[in-house]
Amino acid sequence: MKIRKANSSDHHHMLALFVETVRSVNVKDYSPRQIDKWAATANDSSVLKKLSIAHNFYVCEKDGELTGFCSINAKGFIHSFFVSAAYQRKGVGAYMMQFIIEYALRHNIKTLEAEVSVTAKSFFEKYDFSVVTPQIVSIDEVPFRNFQMKNNLDAALTNS
Repeated sequence: MKIRKANSSDHHHMLALFVETVRSVNVKDYSPRQIDKWAATANDSSVLKKLSIAHNFYVCEKDGELTGFCSINAKGFIHSFFVSAAYQRKGVGAYMMQFIIEYALRHNIKTLEAEVSVTAKSFFEKYDFSVVTPQIVSIDEVPFRNFQMKNNLDAALTNS
């Protein structure tokens, strides 16, 4: 596996992976209406371009195939973290999370934060993220349950 900085030619593939993941993985935790609204956010490709201004996006590939993507900004906020349905529970998420943590440590980021879906909550907890606030967010007035989560990296920074 390899992680590299995403470029604009990756955007179409990233959006397709996002939709595929939401429709096949997150479907166990959200209603069909919620899934439709969430997946539809990928219809506007300019959103990813705008997000790329404030967030560093990275793609994970195996044998040239996109297996996942993630993003982090200068303050340690993880905006995106998606693994292809075909690569769930095959180490891609672990590989990307390790990359994010190492990135944070290299850039003296002391805290990682994310808004995490019901589906991803237990995965983030495996990496010492804790729930700050359960919350309800909306997409086009359709409510979604998710979690503000945080990982305090101060201990890791002190020991490095």
